[in-house]
Amino acid sequence: MGKYLVLYRIHRLKELGLRKCESVTTLRHRKSLFIQFDCGAKPKLRLDYWNDLGQAPPLARRIAHYRLEGLYREWMRVRSTRRS
Repeated sequence: MGKYLVLYRIHRLKELGLRKCESVTTLRHRKSLFIQFDCGAKPKLRLDYWNDLGQAPPLARRIAHYRLEGLYREWMRVRSTRRS
């Protein structure tokens, strides 16, 4: 069901003329991240000036980026084994 909701959101936004969008979740929602990766989302590791989580210490941000990159690599491995 979650994948269909993500796909619906993406297609609806395309109908409205948007070509890029962002989604926010936490690393503990691993299933949600994998669903979003399945639908074409990619991790974004840089902060935008208008979306600054400036309260987080730099070390915490670095750890989060490292964990997100690890989840993405894991998803890529699982995806490649499913295709073969």
